[in-house]
Amino acid sequence: MKIRILIITLILLTNTKIFADGLELKAWGWNNFSQLGDTTSVDKYSPISIGIFNDWKDIKAGFNFNIAIKTDGTLWAWGANDLGQVGQGEFTTYTYPYPFQIGKDKDWKAISIGLAHSLALKSNGTLWAWGANDKNQLGDSTIINKNIPIQIRKDNNWKSISSGLNHNLAIKTDGTLWAWGSNNHSQIGNGSNDNVLYPIQIGKDNDWELISCGYYHSMAVKKDGSLWTWGSNNYGQLGDGTQMDKSIPTKVNNIDNIEKISGGGYHISLIKNDGTLWNSGNNKNGQLGDATNIDKNTFIKVNNDNNWNYISAGSVQTLAIKKDGTLWAWGNNKYGQLGDGTNQDKNIPTQIGIGNDWQNVSTGTYHTLALKSIGKYYISGRVIDDKNNPIKD
Repeated sequence: MKIRILIITLILLTNTKIFADGLELKAWGWNNFSQLGDTTSVDKYSPISIGIFNDWKDIKAGFNFNIAIKTDGTLWAWGANDLGQVGQGEFTTYTYPYPFQIGKDKDWKAISIGLAHSLALKSNGTLWAWGANDKNQLGDSTIINKNIPIQIRKDNNWKSISSGLNHNLAIKTDGTLWAWGSNNHSQIGNGSNDNVLYPIQIGKDNDWELISCGYYHSMAVKKDGSLWTWGSNNYGQLGDGTQMDKSIPTKVNNIDNIEKISGGGYHISLIKNDGTLWNSGNNKNGQLGDATNIDKNTFIKVNNDNNWNYISAGSVQTLAIKKDGTLWAWGNNKYGQLGDGTNQDKNIPTQIGIGNDWQNVSTGTYHTLALKSIGKYYISGRVIDDKNNPIKD
């Protein structure tokens, strides 16, 4: 009797299936450097599936390459690699046409991407960088490009990171703000326009909550929901009612309760805690989404919707996800980066497809990546116990 019961139990355990929430990688737009990851160099005007994996966690689209993190904490990259931006230990004239794993570590937590460099945080709070370094954007006090991730300083209390073209912002766990890299438009925020070789603290405040970088401008939100901007302001992107550059973080009046921000090429997009969407800056291609092509030097609300959930501002386009999981896009569409099947610009939010299962979007210079939910997916039929722990042989 005991033997029979044991056999039945093992059969049940062996047939136990393990499922997980799956996120599928989609890509579209400019593909000259195989940055879409589909092994071709052909532009795509609509979202296409990339690879067969459904375990993506976060994505960042850059100029001609991308980086991503999977749910197991591994780091991946693909696209151009002439400056080592794919992190494979070499500088190459050929591209990486599909996602390649960077190293073997499984403790990557956050990522950010610039013109040709990347930043990443590990779960232990350390900061890492690789790629182009001609403007000190890696923060290691040199101008030598790096083709593998290198640790920046020995601090282990980094909380969040954001990269512009060639400069970066970061927040530490103590709420202080830090910056380094190119500073030709005072985007560092230290009152000068000299490049900064390594992370320096900006001001003395310790209540910073959110950060984002545009090409040559920067923005941050404090814990009270107030917005602060600095750097280039030639299109009014700082949203302060002027077109004058600012060399230190300057509070933007008449806008508050900021919940999410994203810096574009020369514009800013943000979502307030009431779910409304606001934009400022360059609007030549309709990237502000207000049905015009006129630049704005103050923040204007995009339509009357109040269910915006996620925002990504690209070089000349903007993409967003609503709380119902639908995907919307507007702005420049020369290479199909909006994903609506055309190459026609749009100056109002346009729904992309009919899906309502979009979870994340990142738009770069002229291409876009996104993660789409596939619900629960089958991992394996490993032998597990009643606590979901694998049983060793």
